[in-house]
Parts: sequence; structure tokens; C-alpha cells
Amino acid sequence: MPASGRLPRAGAAATKPKTTPKTTPKTTPQTTPKTQRNTDWRPIVRIGLIVGGVVAGLAVLAIAGFFLWPLVMGGQSPGAVFETAKAKSQARDWEGFCDCLTPESQDAVAGMMLASVVMLKEMSGMAALGGSDRLKEAQQQLAAVTAVLDKHGLTDEKLKELRGAAPGMPPGEPDRVKQMLAPVKNRGQFIADMLRTMMQLGNRAESAPLEADAVLENVQISGDSATATLKQTRNGTQRSETMNFRRINGVWKIDLPRM
Repeated sequence: MPASGRLPRAGAAATKPKTTPKTTPKTTPQTTPKTQRNTDWRPIVRIGLIVGGVVAGLAVLAIAGFFLWPLVMGGQSPGAVFETAKAKSQARDWEGFCDCLTPESQDAVAGMMLASVVMLKEMSGMAALGGSDRLKEAQQQLAAVTAVLDKHGLTDEKLKELRGAAPGMPPGEPDRVKQMLAPVKNRGQFIADMLRTMMQLGNRAESAPLEADAVLENVQISGDSATATLKQTRNGTQRSETMNFRRINGVWKIDLPRM
């Protein structure tokens, strides 16, 4: 019997309890994602940065080298190139000493040496007047310096050819000197070889263009030229002379007086 105490009417249909219909959840169809071309640029960027850094570093070194080269060469001032030449002179490093000279100075020194050898060759016959010992000594000296000339392309045939090319030109004329030295490819090496040979023949190994006590005073610079007073002791006598300098491509060189 119902709790309300009432009986259902006859013929009344029984009511069914309400039920919530089951709903099937909609499923979203899965789609395969399109393949994307994901390019990783990081290695390429990294390589570019490395290459760029290397190129920039080389550029900095090149610029620094251009401005610092005179300092490395020791020719940043007349006093500096003088000290370099003095050290090379004391060490008997004649190639290094010649590097401290202007090209014109190298030509002048090499020309003077060549002229002295040519004169020695021409006067070699007179050595016989001094006896057999003197003749033998002269022949040895002549053979030694001739070997140096031959080494640098100044053979007897070449010298004869060069001397005949300008017979009216004075021997000390700069153009004549350059003409005579044309076969010599390395002036500094030629001067060094001649100095060593002459010092050995003359027993003058102790001699040097710049002595250990050489000092430079009263340096006066005017543009690319400079003068100074050189003081040094030679053969026990204190000497003082003027020394000239010239700046070439930013590097100071010793400019010897023309012979």
C-alpha cells in the first residue's frame, strides 16, 4: 500500500520511472599532422661566427703589424736604429748592420769595396817587385776577394763588360756604381762577405764601424731626415763626427755620406 494511504485508481497505468538516455560521446577523428621541414640553423650560425671571428682577428693582426713593424725592426727613431746598428757591429753581424743602412748607403759601401778590389787586381803585377813572399801574399789576397766577387756574379768577364759600357763615367758616380753592382742581387750579403774576407786578410778582426763606447748626441729631426753627433774612440783617439739618418716608409735608416 502506498505511503499516502491512497490506492491507485483502477485502470490507471503505472508510470515508469524516468531514465536519462545514454549519450555516446562524439569522438574527434584523429588526423595525421603534416610533416614540417624544421631546419636547425644553429650549426651554420655557429660556423659563421667562428669564421667571422677568425677573419676579424687576422684583419686586426694585419693592421697592427702595419703600424708596429717599424717598432719590431728597431727603426722607430734615429737613436733606436743607431743602437741596433751598434749591437750588430759589435756582434760582427754584418748582414744585420747593412739592414740599418739606406739602399744608397749600401750601394756606396759596396761600390767602394768593388773599386778597391778592381784596383787590387790591376796592381797585382807590381807585387812581384816586393819579392816572392810579397807576391805570394798578394796572390792569396787576390784569390780570396776574387772568390767573393765570383760568388756574387762579378766575374772578370762581367766586370770587363760593365766597365766598357760607360767608359766616360767617373768611377764614383752613383749611376756608375749601380751599373757595376747590377749583378749583385743582395747588397748586404755582398758587403758582409767582403768585410769578413778583408778583415781575415788584414788581421783586423777587432775592428768595427761602431765601437763599444759609441754614443749619439744632439739628435735633430726635420721631417724624414735627421742629424746627430757620433762620438767614439778609434785607435785610442776620441773622435766626433756628424751622422745622418733618413726615414724610409716609416723606418729610420743610417744615411752614410757619399764617397
